[in-house]
Amino acid sequence: MADNFFQPATVTVTRANGTAQMVWNWSGGNQHNVTFDAGPPHSATQISGSFSRDFSDPGSFTYICTVHGRAVMSGTVNVE
Repeated sequence: MADNFFQPATVTVTRANGTAQMVWNWSGGNQHNVTFDAGPPHSATQISGSFSRDFSDPGSFTYICTVHGRAVMSGTVNVE
């Protein structure tokens, strides 16, 4: 993610051995977080670093940055 957007906003990952992992890397200078509509785990609000989440079930998982809101920063992880 960069300042005020997720790039790409929609990602498709395939489970290998029953699990898929997605990693978000911060760049830019603003604080952001990754907060899932379906519940935790979520990332901390931070300026730099990374956050990873494992997905064991297929489906679409939407997330936002609560600092900037759904209209500005939202995305979806599609897990196959």
